[in-house]
Amino acid sequence: MRFKKSILNNRRIFATCGLVLLGLFYSDTQRFARRAMADPIPQILKTAEATSIPAAHARPILRLYHDDPLAYLKQARNDYDRRIRDYVCDFTKQELLGGRLGKEQLAQAKFREGPFSVYMHITQNPTRARRLLYVKDRIVKDGRQQMVIQPEGPIARLLVNSVERPIDGRDARRAARKTIADFGFARSLDLLIKFADVAKEMGRLDIRYIGEGEIDGRPTYIIERLSPIDDTSYPWPDARVIVHMDQEWHLPVACYSYGDLDATHLLGKYIYTNVRLNVGLQATDFDRKTYGL
Repeated sequence: MRFKKSILNNRRIFATCGLVLLGLFYSDTQRFARRAMADPIPQILKTAEATSIPAAHARPILRLYHDDPLAYLKQARNDYDRRIRDYVCDFTKQELLGGRLGKEQLAQAKFREGPFSVYMHITQNPTRARRLLYVKDRIVKDGRQQMVIQPEGPIARLLVNSVERPIDGRDARRAARKTIADFGFARSLDLLIKFADVAKEMGRLDIRYIGEGEIDGRPTYIIERLSPIDDTSYPWPDARVIVHMDQEWHLPVACYSYGDLDATHLLGKYIYTNVRLNVGLQATDFDRKTYGL
């Protein structure tokens, strides 16, 4: 009898513990459910990059792309300064120059923020230069920033392996719509924001989220900005811009610029693929001796 009572007591203890555990599980489940309902951010946005966004913002950066695209671009630009030090990538460019749309160019690029440094090796359809190297304030002549270029063509390289040219000189303007100092994610965001702000001050801002896309196998948010080109008081660089913002990095990995609102007259396209961020580039990666220039 004593043995049976012990069994019954043990069963009562186990039953009581089970009810307690069940209650705790139910309580935790309810708390989790309430927390999930209060947190509307999609799971795809729960990345290491997203956690660097300051909690002080009323809405996460990841919702602004839809509700307020200009605010999203500005927050992405601010976030860039906190996160990005350097990167390597393949850079595709095609531009309208001299009234003619040039061939698509492909370059292997290296970029570093401090100091602002760019190296490009153009591997497909080089025109005036095969390699370009620019480090801000490294070479300055007559107050003008200089870049080092390696001329295209074996005959040209027999005469001279490299030359120094102003980044905003006549040769540079003939070869590209933008200077090498405009290269990179941050400068692209700066230009997008600059012209959007001008339109906003005029009361003519037209910027919107138009859907999702994909660049280099990575999902993007697509944002479109229309310029009030009928207002000739300001020199608008384009009529319509379509930009792909990487959903994880919040960087403009592709930008298409058009001379008309119907997007039939391409002025330039700029696409970044095979991007690797914060790889630890060194000064030697931007030394002309490294490339024999």
